[in-house]
Amino acid sequence: MTVLTDCEIIALSSQNPPMVSPFDPNLLKTGKDEGNKEIPLQVLVQPASLDIRIGETAKRLLTPNDENFNPERASFEDIDFSFFTEEKPYLFQPGERLLVASLEEFNIPSRVCGQLALRSSTARDFIQHLNAGWIDPGFSNSVLTMELINWSFTPYSLYLGKAIAQIIFHWLHDTPTSLYQGRYNNDSKVESHKLLPTT
Repeated sequence: MTVLTDCEIIALSSQNPPMVSPFDPNLLKTGKDEGNKEIPLQVLVQPASLDIRIGETAKRLLTPNDENFNPERASFEDIDFSFFTEEKPYLFQPGERLLVASLEEFNIPSRVCGQLALRSSTARDFIQHLNAGWIDPGFSNSVLTMELINWSFTPYSLYLGKAIAQIIFHWLHDTPTSLYQGRYNNDSKVESHKLLPTT
């Protein structure tokens, strides 16, 4: 496998259907600071990766201290991130566990796969993403669900549109015999574990 460059990410996200949407080329531009010096704005496309942002839906894992806690299986409280801004963020508490949807929706081509990882600035605040970030060819019409834990001793600010993670895309040497047709295609919001149907 070879890693996609910024030019390849832009090309694949500008086709129909786009590999990533929304994909705003204006986020690639630069602006000027008070001294009229060129500075980057929010740049999502990196030389060999794409930053992804927090979407509108999330789920908080309930603890034994919560009224609706279920001791037999993981239970969650829905959170609407559309209410949270940079000025008034959601305060992600130490030890708290969240499932958070990406703002971006994905349509991964047949010769591409991806790997989700946290941005280094996020990791340096001791926010962890659990290792479930592989994206197969054929993953389509879906947001990504990120599994986050705050391992620090202080709250961490989260809000709609905050760039928190990144995806490294890879070209495959050949087309797979079959594409991803799993339970997490066509997800428009955050999803917890989907149980397999019983027979």
